[in-house]
Amino acid sequence: MKEWLEFESYLAKVERYVIPRWVNTRKEDKIELHVFAEASQAAYAAAVYLKSVDNNGHVCVNLVSAKTIVFSISKGVAIPRQELCAVLLATKLIYEISHIMKIPKENLYAWSDSTVVLSWINGEPSRWTTFVSNRVSEILTMIDKDKWGHVITNDNPADGASRSMSVNRILGNNLW
Repeated sequence: MKEWLEFESYLAKVERYVIPRWVNTRKEDKIELHVFAEASQAAYAAAVYLKSVDNNGHVCVNLVSAKTIVFSISKGVAIPRQELCAVLLATKLIYEISHIMKIPKENLYAWSDSTVVLSWINGEPSRWTTFVSNRVSEILTMIDKDKWGHVITNDNPADGASRSMSVNRILGNNLW
């Protein structure tokens, strides 16, 4: 019963949390999409942000979309492969959003905290196992190698979505 009451109090807090859904941009603004990928033992996630810069240099960043996939406990997939799945999810998400919003490929940027996955992306897919090679090849059809960058885990907004976090910690997270 105690757990239920605690959960119920968390729901009341979550209801007050607002994520703006309207993105204020104009045709003359410089628009970029940034996607962040993250994986943990339990899940992998991606978060897409739209960054706009107006003629006065005013920068506005909005969360556009996020997605989390929970791993099956029986899978037993190694962390680098989970990170690769997160990067593929992130790539598909930003690619779809860029087409809907008509944002050119050169304005897409992707971020991961996995140096292993970034080395796979920057390497030659034929050198890797079939699992890695197939996913890296698919990623590279949507986002070029030079658009991938490293983000430290503490600065990765997708990190919280792949892990168990309390409502108070989520609401206090300034990355969102």
